[in-house]
Amino acid sequence: MWENSKLPEEVIPSFYLYTVDKPDAKKIVPANGEDFEETILESGQPAYKDSDVYILYDVHPFFEGSSQLRTDHRWEKQSFVFESPSSITLFIGIRKKDIHCIPECYKNTGKEIMVLKVN
Repeated sequence: MWENSKLPEEVIPSFYLYTVDKPDAKKIVPANGEDFEETILESGQPAYKDSDVYILYDVHPFFEGSSQLRTDHRWEKQSFVFESPSSITLFIGIRKKDIHCIPECYKNTGKEIMVLKVN
C-alpha cells in the first residue's frame, strides 16, 4: 500500500515493484579503465590498486559497502572522465594536508576514512 497528500491509499501497482531480488548496483565506468579498479569500500582493503602498504581503516559507516574507484598510489593526473548509467553522488577522498585544494563548490561531509600504513 502507498499514499501521499494527492492520492488516496492504494495497492502499489506491480509495474513499480522490482522483478528481481535486488536491483543492479550503480556501475561507474571510467573512460580510461586501466587507471582505476572498482571495488567495494571496506575497512582492511588496500587503499591503492598497486600497493598493499596502505589499507583503509575505520571506514565511516555511511561509506561502508559502497563502490569505490582505486588508483595507483602515485596517481597524478589532473582530470578523469567516467560514465554511469544512472545518477550517482560522487565522493572524492583527499589527504588532509591537501584540503586547501578543494574548490568552494564542493562540500566537506566531515565523514572520514582513515588510511593506515602497515609496512
